[in-house]
Amino acid sequence: MRVKMAALAGAAVALTLLVMVLPTYAHVRGALARAQGERLAYLARATALDIPSDSSLASPAAREVIRRARADNANALGPGNGLIAIELVSRDSAGRFRLAANSDRTDVPAAAWSPPDRLAEGVAAGRAGVTGIYDFGLDRAISAAAPVMSNQRIVGAIVVTGHADGLIGEARRAVLDLAIYCAISLALAVALAFFSAAHFTRGMTRLSRQAERVSRGELRQELAFD
Repeated sequence: MRVKMAALAGAAVALTLLVMVLPTYAHVRGALARAQGERLAYLARATALDIPSDSSLASPAAREVIRRARADNANALGPGNGLIAIELVSRDSAGRFRLAANSDRTDVPAAAWSPPDRLAEGVAAGRAGVTGIYDFGLDRAISAAAPVMSNQRIVGAIVVTGHADGLIGEARRAVLDLAIYCAISLALAVALAFFSAAHFTRGMTRLSRQAERVSRGELRQELAFD
C-alpha cells in the first residue's frame, strides 16, 4: 500500500514536471533566438548605412564594408554564436534579388538570392527582418536582413548570418538546471508520500493483523488503538 501510494504520487509529480519542462525549453530557446535576431538585425542595419550611396553594390568599396563589418564583429555575439558570413544582395529594376558579395569569399556565383524564412518580402517592403533558428548545412543558424537604400529606393540588402549553437546550448543548460530542481522536488514528493502513507495506514495494518489472529482462533488478545 505504501509503495503504491508513493509510486502514484511520484508518477503524478513526474508528469506535471514533464509538462512544465518541455514548454519552458521552447520558451527559453525562442526568447534567446529573438534576442540574437535583434542583435543581427542591428548589425545588418548598421552595415547597410555604411554602404556608399553613390557606389555600385558590386564595387570594391561596398565589398570592403561587409568584410570590415565581418572582422569587427566576429565575436560580438558571444561564445558559440559567431558570425558565419555577411552577404550583400543587389536588387534589379524588376525587383529580383541577386547575391552580389560575400564577406568570406572573393568570388560569388551569379545566382538569385534564396533567402531563408521569407526575408526577401520584408526587405522588399523596406524593413529589416529576422528568421528563426534554421538548418544551415550542418550548423544551426539565425539570419537577419536590412534594406540598402539609394535615393529613397531599395537597391539591395545586407544579410547577416550567425551560428545558433551557443544559444541552443544556453537554453538546454537553463532547462537542465530547472530539471535538477524538479528532480529534487520529485524525490521529496515521493519520500513524503511514502512516509505519509506509512502513517495513515499503520492502524489499518494493525487491524488486518488482528483479524488474522481472530481467524486463527486467537480471541484473548485485544487490540487498542485510535
